[in-house]
Amino acid sequence: MANTSYLKKTVEPFLLKWAEKQTGVELKPFKVVVGHRMDGSPVQFEFDGVSENGAVGVCVSASSSFKVGQERKLFMDATLLNRVHQFNRRLMVFIESHVWEGFKNRCDGLVDLKSIEPLVCTNLPQEMRDKIVEIYKVSAEEVGDRRGRGTKVPGRRR
Repeated sequence: MANTSYLKKTVEPFLLKWAEKQTGVELKPFKVVVGHRMDGSPVQFEFDGVSENGAVGVCVSASSSFKVGQERKLFMDATLLNRVHQFNRRLMVFIESHVWEGFKNRCDGLVDLKSIEPLVCTNLPQEMRDKIVEIYKVSAEEVGDRRGRGTKVPGRRR
């Protein structure tokens, strides 16, 4: 079974620290109320990073490919970032620009992307990139994915 704990324990914290350097704002994982259930009780979501004053929210993606599952994850991240009205800045951090481009092509208009700032970390250490590729390769084999990495940027939704 693919051990994805490396992504959570090593890659995502690295990307969050990188985002801190880009923005000049300290960021920490934090739960924020994103809505309410039908009975009125609050629903929280833990963002990958939130500034101490609650004005900046961040979601990170360690994926180097763009497929349906990744599209859904990014759609959820963007939707949740947009639901938090206290965020003055909403950041999505990627390790590959084609993942942002594919997401933008497929979901712009379905979710408000004009309020999202994409950041692409181009200085991810090579050994980290290699480990990410290995993890996703094992994961794809487990679910019988024979189509490969999915690095082709999908066309714009009509």
